[in-house]
Amino acid sequence: MGGNRLLGVVQRCQEHAGLPFDEVEPEKFYSGYDHGWCCVVRNYDFRRKVGDTLLYSALDERDPRQQKFLLLQGSAGAGKSIALRRAAYDAATALDEVVVWLKETGQPRAEVFEELFGLTGKRVLLFVDRVSMHCDAICNLIRRLSSKNIPFTIIAAEREADWASHCGALEELFPPDLHFLKKLSEREAEDLVDLLDRHNCLGLLQKKS
Repeated sequence: MGGNRLLGVVQRCQEHAGLPFDEVEPEKFYSGYDHGWCCVVRNYDFRRKVGDTLLYSALDERDPRQQKFLLLQGSAGAGKSIALRRAAYDAATALDEVVVWLKETGQPRAEVFEELFGLTGKRVLLFVDRVSMHCDAICNLIRRLSSKNIPFTIIAAEREADWASHCGALEELFPPDLHFLKKLSEREAEDLVDLLDRHNCLGLLQKKS
């Protein structure tokens, strides 16, 4: 199957050359405007350690579980969505994994995952941002795929408060492995400043040492 083929209302992102995105100027992105995949494709983002940890956990062949659920938690504005997109993009383009990104208005249809597994024989990685919006649908997907022993990994992101308030049924059905997006490390801060400098977006930092 080719990259970025639409199956129902679920988007499978496999090759960056076929991944549609709207161009966003660096100045807008670093000012807080985030609109889709441009920041990842154009490498405006800086690598967060937790994103690498998510992928390592998702693809760890020593883990015998057929079905896995990883949840990235953090406060509002911490960068969960971008870290999740980067992990999905790297998994599809650099690691050649079978990746599905659930769109905000999408429905995770079990037959899509069954078809993908039947065609590739590989575990499907499902990335879900703001998973509290899809709890019932994700629960149904887990039940269906588990009953057929289809291997899958869900990698999701949500604010801690929204997870606690809206995702009780999902947590009871399939407790996730928790990962937390914390404050920037010194290395991450340096990487961010380097990016700002490269794109002439240092602003008030321009006069700092």
